[in-house]
Amino acid sequence: MKLLRPFITFFRRHRLEHDMAEEFRLHVDHLTAKGIADGLSPTEARRQARLRFGAVDPVAETVRDQRSLHWFETGWRGLRFALRGLRNAPGFTVVSVSIIAIGVGASTAVFSLVDAVLLESLPVPNPHELRLLRWSATEAKMRSYNGDYSQAAGDRHVRESVSHPTFMAMRDRAAGMAEIFGYFPAEDIAVVMPHSSVSANGLMVSDNFFAALGVRAHIGRVIAPGDDASAVPNVVITHGFWQSRFGGDAAALGATLQMLGTNHTIIGILPPDFPGIHPGTTYDFYVPMYEGSPFLYVPLSEDWHWFIRMMGRMKDGTSDAQIEAALTPIFARAAPDRVADGRIELAEGRSGLSFHRDLYGRPLALMLGITAMVMLIACANLGGLSLSRGAAREHEFAVRAALGASRRRLIGQSLAESAILAVLGGGLGIVFATWTRHALSTLLAGSPQGLDYDLGLDGRVLGFSLAAATITALLAGLFPALRAGGVDPLDGLKPRGATGAPRLRLGRVLVVAQICVSLSILVGAGLGWKSLLNLRHIETGFDNGQLVVFSLNPSSAGYDNRGLVDFHQRAQAAVAALPGVESATVMHYTHLDDRRSTGGFRLADDDLPPGERRWTRRQAASETFFDTMGIPIIEGRSISASDTTEARKVVVVNETFAREVSPGRSPIGRSFEMWDANWTIVGVCRDAKLANLKEEVPPTAYFAFAQRFYDRYSLENVSYAVRTTLPATALRQPIEQAIKALNPDVPVSDYAAQDTLLNRNIGHERMLAMLSAALAGVALVLCCIGLYGLIAYDVTRRRGEIAIRLAIGAQPGDVVRPILRQALVLAALGIATGVPLVLGLTRLIQNQLHGVPPHDPATLVSVAAVLLVVAALAALLPAWRAMRVAPLQALRNE
Repeated sequence: MKLLRPFITFFRRHRLEHDMAEEFRLHVDHLTAKGIADGLSPTEARRQARLRFGAVDPVAETVRDQRSLHWFETGWRGLRFALRGLRNAPGFTVVSVSIIAIGVGASTAVFSLVDAVLLESLPVPNPHELRLLRWSATEAKMRSYNGDYSQAAGDRHVRESVSHPTFMAMRDRAAGMAEIFGYFPAEDIAVVMPHSSVSANGLMVSDNFFAALGVRAHIGRVIAPGDDASAVPNVVITHGFWQSRFGGDAAALGATLQMLGTNHTIIGILPPDFPGIHPGTTYDFYVPMYEGSPFLYVPLSEDWHWFIRMMGRMKDGTSDAQIEAALTPIFARAAPDRVADGRIELAEGRSGLSFHRDLYGRPLALMLGITAMVMLIACANLGGLSLSRGAAREHEFAVRAALGASRRRLIGQSLAESAILAVLGGGLGIVFATWTRHALSTLLAGSPQGLDYDLGLDGRVLGFSLAAATITALLAGLFPALRAGGVDPLDGLKPRGATGAPRLRLGRVLVVAQICVSLSILVGAGLGWKSLLNLRHIETGFDNGQLVVFSLNPSSAGYDNRGLVDFHQRAQAAVAALPGVESATVMHYTHLDDRRSTGGFRLADDDLPPGERRWTRRQAASETFFDTMGIPIIEGRSISASDTTEARKVVVVNETFAREVSPGRSPIGRSFEMWDANWTIVGVCRDAKLANLKEEVPPTAYFAFAQRFYDRYSLENVSYAVRTTLPATALRQPIEQAIKALNPDVPVSDYAAQDTLLNRNIGHERMLAMLSAALAGVALVLCCIGLYGLIAYDVTRRRGEIAIRLAIGAQPGDVVRPILRQALVLAALGIATGVPLVLGLTRLIQNQLHGVPPHDPATLVSVAAVLLVVAALAALLPAWRAMRVAPLQALRNE
């Protein structure tokens, strides 16, 4: 309350001043009316009233001097004066606020994305204590490996998964220094409930998972230490799954979910603010990791199956180096025959899994850099406009300086206007960012990883927005403010004809700088779009038009082994019989969905050294696969319906496989060993993209579906492809009804058109191309505004000169040509200055480009041409106004 007392006193005395002034005016008006009634003129009556009663101002000044907070009084007056000044210059105010709003809105939208993906911490206690555990080695040969993270660092390979025995050994060794916990993704699991079934994603976790994270249940309890030994099929569901599937009913606690043929009892619901350890990916459930779990297709005790991912929470006084030194010997002893020079490495884990940070970190950093360049353009643009307006107000500042205004007062007045512009522009920019974040959410949803980030405007994002607006306005207003404070009254009060129009050299420099920076942004955006177009035109090797894909997982409905094969064959036949369907096929992986399977093999007559193996991508396919996908067989035969479990195991390979394995001769008839069985090559097909559009087609083997699915590997979702004459949306309901007729407990999941998957597969590049294009558009608009403002002001200041030239016989073209030439010269100078900057900055994005060089001459020339055209367009309106100047009227105003 003590802090507010001076402000309360200030406003009370301000009100007293207002009341006294109003009372004085009433008395003066009364005496003036009486004087007029006595026969005096109105002017003489008011003069007599003032002489008799006194003036208002001295009394008001007396009250004003009794107020505290003189600095506040001065600022308040300056603020009101600045508001009046901006109100009297509506064009300048609207353009300036728009510039700040555009710059702040664009930067805030990009920063919200950067904050969500790269900076946001998990909502758990002390997230800075969390670490990701990985291992690196110079050579790694695993029999079975399942992991998401794989990077190359020099001559070392960095990966994340270990076997369960290795995980337990490292967890025990780290006890007292860190709490290590493990997990394994369980994706596309069919969840059967009493009245419905749905496909869901979850995690199988160690018993200390939630305890180490510090997460408690919203209702019920979480998986706790000891649950992995009880072998009880319990499940914890997320708040979102609880709301969507149970309507938020507390009776869900204790309900049963059937997954993979086993009933799981719901023991807890997680809090709504816990997004999981992988932000951007939605999980629905968590199940304990124990021997005999239906989510395992290899026993936990097997040390050859590496699938456990690890995180840890550091305890006080423990360093990363201590943990790495303690765990590296354990890891090295666990797999000496599979890993060469292996060691454990810790990475920052406060934001959870870093897959998206690794994928999007560098591109988003580039986007943030481009945003900073856009903000620089906004600063230069606003600075140029402020300089132009300041030059037009030289006479005003000179009069104020001559009347005694101090240099500090003049500078403060100019900065007050900048502060008002910052508040107005920042507020409008936040509104603009709120709209644009929905567009960013759409871009993220279209990515192949299915990102699902909250791009809300939290306190940190709002703080960034306000800071950006303030810095932009103040930096842009600094030079005009200093110029206003240094005005010379004698020069400023001279007639304009004596001083001439200001040359505005600094304004021209700022415009050239804008064009220079805009050139870099536009070239980067152009390269991004050309790269995206190149990706769109990559040959997939199959016909992706009129193709619909979806997935089924009948394991949760109790099917196993031969029952699975039989169900999929019946489902394929049922879908193929639907109206509008030309053909349908079953396959293990949907093409271009970023899932892959790789396995090692040896040819029967291989000349490799003992112990070495060749590697191939693997796909299982039914007899209709190649016809449905539009992949031609170029040698031998396709998979047929006679390739059953009892028949000889056959495989079709692609051209790359045949070329690498059997150079110079046909591979037909050759056999190799995989999955403890011999497979005979019966055909060669054309190369086709399998997992990713951007990678080269690897050696690929297509196994007969009925022969491949004979073990628990079949627990994963199985994909279908349907060639149709109908739109993708029209076929979904008939397919769901056909599968429901076979078994209502088998849900259809991942339904999409193949073209949609292709777009998602390049969603990363599409997002960057669209963001960079949007920012380039903003930069171009700002550049156009800046150039227009400078030329328009220059024309306004030279009206007298133009009028004289027209009066003595100059033609309109003689007036227009110098104006257009000035704009084009400034643009040319900006382009020439920006070329070296472009050549340097495009090296930073060369890893993000596909099929286009970073120094693409065509892009550079095209962008330069666009900037010249924009410069000419920006000068057209001022030139047209100059051409229509009326000489007599302009000279009379002078």
